[in-house]
Amino acid sequence: MHVSLSLYTIKSAETQTFNATTGEYYPDRELTPVIVYPEIKIADPSGYVPTNVKGNTLLSSVKWLCNGLLLEGNDIEIDDKVGSPTRGLLKVFRNGLVGKPFLLEFQGKLWDEKTKRRGFVTGQISLATTVLKEEELRAEVLCPRGTAINVLWDKESEYPIKASLRLGGTIIPSLAFLFDKKTERRVVSSLGGNFSLKVKSFLQTPSIKTTYGVTQIDCRKEVLAFCKQKGKTFETLSKEEIGELEKSLSSSGEVMARKTKENNFSLHTYYPKYLVSLDSPYLTDSGDIIVDKIGAIDVGINITMKDIGLLTEKQKQELFEVDWGGGFCKDFTKRIDVKADMEINPIIKEIFTGRVRSVDL
Repeated sequence: MHVSLSLYTIKSAETQTFNATTGEYYPDRELTPVIVYPEIKIADPSGYVPTNVKGNTLLSSVKWLCNGLLLEGNDIEIDDKVGSPTRGLLKVFRNGLVGKPFLLEFQGKLWDEKTKRRGFVTGQISLATTVLKEEELRAEVLCPRGTAINVLWDKESEYPIKASLRLGGTIIPSLAFLFDKKTERRVVSSLGGNFSLKVKSFLQTPSIKTTYGVTQIDCRKEVLAFCKQKGKTFETLSKEEIGELEKSLSSSGEVMARKTKENNFSLHTYYPKYLVSLDSPYLTDSGDIIVDKIGAIDVGINITMKDIGLLTEKQKQELFEVDWGGGFCKDFTKRIDVKADMEINPIIKEIFTGRVRSVDL
């Protein structure tokens, strides 16, 4: 009976990288173990042992050594189930040391009950750890500069802001995004590259141009520690656990103080083109008001906007204010005592931009 042994890793690498800057391992074997499989093949020229028999099922004892010492502890798992086709499979939840590889040695004894034959196999595989000097982190916000917000059409939409943190050419997922809006500062998204802000919120404060900031913070250490605490990988965290992680990041003064880069961008709010005209029963084609006697008359203001036409009273009150001389209000109709050759000079203010326009009527 001829026996052969092959040692190889399954869905894991024999070499891991240690980042000396962050103190992290890629992959982190405490979260994603390295799996080593001792594949045993049997060939029996006499034909007593069938060719379709998996050699691992004939193992009678299994032993793994690491650098000459018996491998044991809570950070390893060995399949030692009798008759298992994967008997001898090893999972190592242990990170290595730079320059000191794990030299794993497998020893297995075989016993075929039917033929009363014995066998012995042994082999070695090395798990190495290399060191990585981290490249410079580069933060970026992929946001069009000076984007204009239409107060009519964009009022209920969301404006997407894309942000990412790159290490060389690789996007780092574990990143906290802080959104700065004047005095408000909060974590918008801590574990992704994109987030959205409702345009409606941009219109709460009258401003022609509002500057917002996205502060990006590299928080991979905190994310890694959180995953270890939960015994999960980042990909397997639940929605509730991600919320818990975001809360812990936002409440940590140490994390908040660690800026990678702060990016500012501006949003420009604008009104579509519009015309302001006088409305009165005494209005002539020339645009003048001609009355047959001195007295009080009602004068209103019409606003016609491009692509929408004549605004209703409700639309005017949502978008504009008017000053007839006593301060801004939302009353677009005014009773005026008419005098000969008088002028009316109402001032129209755009609510969401703060712009004003003097109208001579």
